[in-house]
Amino acid sequence: MNPPRQGSVTPHLAPRAVRHLQLSNLQAALSRHITAPRQPRHHGRPNRSLSRREYACRRQNRSIAAESPSTSTEQRTEELVDELLQRIQNSDSGVGLQPKEESAVNDLIDRLEEVGRCQIPRPLDNPLIFGNFNVAFSSTQRTSEQNGQPAGGNFRSKPGRLFFQTRELCQSIFKPDLATNKVGFAILGSISGSVGLRGMFAPEGDNKDTVKVSFEPPRVSLPGGISLAVGPTSSVVLSTTYLDERVRLGKGGRGSRFVFTRGGACEHAGMEDIGTARTTASGYAILLTLTAAFFSAAYSLYSGGTLLSKLLAAAPALLGVAITFALVRNAQFNK
Repeated sequence: MNPPRQGSVTPHLAPRAVRHLQLSNLQAALSRHITAPRQPRHHGRPNRSLSRREYACRRQNRSIAAESPSTSTEQRTEELVDELLQRIQNSDSGVGLQPKEESAVNDLIDRLEEVGRCQIPRPLDNPLIFGNFNVAFSSTQRTSEQNGQPAGGNFRSKPGRLFFQTRELCQSIFKPDLATNKVGFAILGSISGSVGLRGMFAPEGDNKDTVKVSFEPPRVSLPGGISLAVGPTSSVVLSTTYLDERVRLGKGGRGSRFVFTRGGACEHAGMEDIGTARTTASGYAILLTLTAAFFSAAYSLYSGGTLLSKLLAAAPALLGVAITFALVRNAQFNK
């Protein structure tokens, strides 16, 4: 057998040399991969450095631009507000609209809410949130959680509007944390009065668009110096979903939607003083006189002897009891 040539690789050492060479190549490749800067990938996915809200805002702006390529986002938003105000004009705060008309208004609100998600500064940081507003529209069409009218309650129900004709429907927000609501009405179209709510608000959540308002008992004011607290305390959660110089859009905790317009009659409705009035001495005299008259009428009817007169006696008797209860409750509340 001839001895192997000098410098040649023996057969039994070749596999080891190959493995060593492969391992060296792998280490070099890994080293290049680790030290090389990563290039950004573009697959239509959101940049991870952007928040979800920022990405949604960019997508929303592209959507608006696609609708009207020659119109800026600001101009298109102004057009949406113009159309919204036109559709709710003379609608009795929405109750006078047909279902299709109400749905069209809600569609416009949807689009403005998309803009509102991207507004900077956020509503609670924006001084435009303060001021006196008319409740120009309210709707429960797209929620099943709200019962009755979200603005004005029973005073704005169908039976309520027959006896209490609405003259004002206002909401105001004052610095630093005061919120007031007012429903101005005329009883049977002649006797003016109002029901008001006064409360303090505090921010809710991290989006800087939502507050929780804690209200005192509603207070009914009537001519003659009468101001009575009726009902319990309450609290509501309200989000501002869009805000500009003309309108403020709101959404209640149960899904009710609102369109508030700035100024108008509510600028002169004494909104900052809502809930502060108390019944005067003349007001108490009027209420006591009415109570005595109602009880006297009830007694006369009940003494009539017939079944019908006894049944009719219930109405003035209940009115007398209601006024007496209100007087006692207010005496306790005012202590």
